[in-house]
Amino acid sequence: MIFKRLAGALIAAAVAGGGTVVFSAATATAAEAATCSYRVRNVPAGSALAVREAPFSDATVIDVLRPGQITFGRCKKERPNWRAVTGVGGNDGYSHRRYLKKLYRLS
Repeated sequence: MIFKRLAGALIAAAVAGGGTVVFSAATATAAEAATCSYRVRNVPAGSALAVREAPFSDATVIDVLRPGQITFGRCKKERPNWRAVTGVGGNDGYSHRRYLKKLYRLS
């Protein structure tokens, strides 16, 4: 019940704010099952945050996230300063935490 209310509130906030919400269905082990929501921050308007194939600054960019966008990913840090997230194209990858504000832990 709480998850439905929280998810509804997130979607309503994103729609009201003109943002985008990205959902991804992914399987995970019990240790990785915790899901968090993140808002993209510190990214200039008209630019995009890279979602990379691996948690390294020189890894291949496989997707992007837009400023203010809400996305979901694992709460567990993959490496110091990197978070696993889902890009606008539905690709799972990694973005630097400096550009992501954790909103809620959903599970």
